[in-house]
Amino acid sequence: MATQVWFKNPRTGEHKKLKVGFSWTCFFFWAIFGIPLFVRKLNTWGAVGVGYMLIHYALFALLPAALMYLGVIGLGMSVYLGRKANEMAARNYLMMGWEFTEPDGPGTAEAVARWGLPAPNAQQPQSQQQPPPQGTTP
Repeated sequence: MATQVWFKNPRTGEHKKLKVGFSWTCFFFWAIFGIPLFVRKLNTWGAVGVGYMLIHYALFALLPAALMYLGVIGLGMSVYLGRKANEMAARNYLMMGWEFTEPDGPGTAEAVARWGLPAPNAQQPQSQQQPPPQGTTP
C-alpha cells in the first residue's frame, strides 16, 4: 500500500490527503479540464490542461495531421504530472500555510525525504517569524 501524507488547513480545518509517489489520476486525467490539478489547488497547471484540451479539439477540427505531435506532448505531460503533481501540491499546501496533520508520522517522514520538503518543526509562516533583537548575536 502506498504511503500517504495528510495536510490540515489551520484556518478552516480542511484536510487533504496526498499519496507519496506516482499520481495515476493526474497521469490519465490531467487533460480533462485539468480537474485533478484544480482539486490539488494547482490552478496554473489546471489551466494548462484546459488549454491543451482546447488546442486538441481545435486541431482535431482544423488540422488532424498535427494530432500526432500533440499526442506526444500530451504523453510527456502525463508522465511529468504523474511524477510531480503530488509533490507540487504538497509544496503548494505548505506555502499556503497548511500544516502536516501528523508531523511525526511515517508518511510525513517519507514525504520530507522524497520530496525535499521542509521538516515539520521547521515550518513557521514568514509572518510569524520574529527577527532577533538588534545588538545581539545569535
